[in-house]
Amino acid sequence: MRGDGRPTLHEVATLAGVSMGTASSAFTRRQPVARQTRDAVLKAADVLGYHPRGRAAPLGRPVTALALLTGSAASPPVLPDPVHIGARKAAAELGATLVVGAAGDVLGRWVVRRDRPQGALLVGNADPRLARRLREAGVPCVMIQHSGIDQATDAVRPHDRRAAFLATDHLLRLGHTAPPPALVLGRDGAAVDQLAGHRSALRQHQRDGHADHLRLSATSTIADGRAAADALFALVRPPSAVVCGSVALARGVLAALAAGGVAVPGAVSVVALDGLAGRVPDPSDEPDAVVGRETPGPQPLTVVGADRLLLGAEGIRHLAQRVRQPDLPRRVTLVDVALRAAAATAGSR
Repeated sequence: MRGDGRPTLHEVATLAGVSMGTASSAFTRRQPVARQTRDAVLKAADVLGYHPRGRAAPLGRPVTALALLTGSAASPPVLPDPVHIGARKAAAELGATLVVGAAGDVLGRWVVRRDRPQGALLVGNADPRLARRLREAGVPCVMIQHSGIDQATDAVRPHDRRAAFLATDHLLRLGHTAPPPALVLGRDGAAVDQLAGHRSALRQHQRDGHADHLRLSATSTIADGRAAADALFALVRPPSAVVCGSVALARGVLAALAAGGVAVPGAVSVVALDGLAGRVPDPSDEPDAVVGRETPGPQPLTVVGADRLLLGAEGIRHLAQRVRQPDLPRRVTLVDVALRAAAATAGSR
């Protein structure tokens, strides 16, 4: 121990049963160190209260976040996933270990294991009740694609209001002004922000939305998109452009238009708000699965969304701060979005 009473690297190495060089590499990562050895060094540092000079206080044990895509082991994650890649890179920068999997019976295992992860990154459709139970078990949580149901949990999510603004502004600039673009929403936490962004773009272009051009569906499935499109295009003045609150809703709208012989983008332009832009394609997104092989496949979607790599990285960084400072007030990290134009949008004719 130093004269000032602070523990030394030599003491850490002795307690961990490794050489000084190995102990140093466990912190600096200049030389490869086996995971078990590194865990032993970090545990010894945690016990002694050792902090490497010139570095912030370490996380103690490596932050091990469990990414949950569906909240169910019956629906395992599709790999490789850009969210996971971004999360892994950010974890490596922090010197942390990241474990990725589905929910399963994870809570029970974490509660009884003394070496449980320090925090959990919940991705996708994780049940908010799981986040509450993990918090009760002392496991900090951060949710990506937070639905807004569990307001006590930290969240990293796309900037939904800006996404809807960019989508509506894009269509208005293409000439879809009379009537203005319709908005199809899901009934989730993002809907409020999406509606606000849509209305903001209309006000900027001095356009008023028509009440009949808003269909709030119970969920955000392809079937809901079909039903919303059927209602919208039965109007006396149907819209020439539609903004959809999710890719699934947009696929349903495209399917309904294809079944009705409505050309996209010739007669109607469609934009999807996708918080996970650049995601791994889902089989239900394929043209054959949406409209059937006997009908023309939908045009590639114009999408407004956040970069999935960045969502994963920001989730881990946010989680690391929560682990370090568990008493901080709840916080939401908004990730900026961008519009990727594709063939499903065109100027108004």
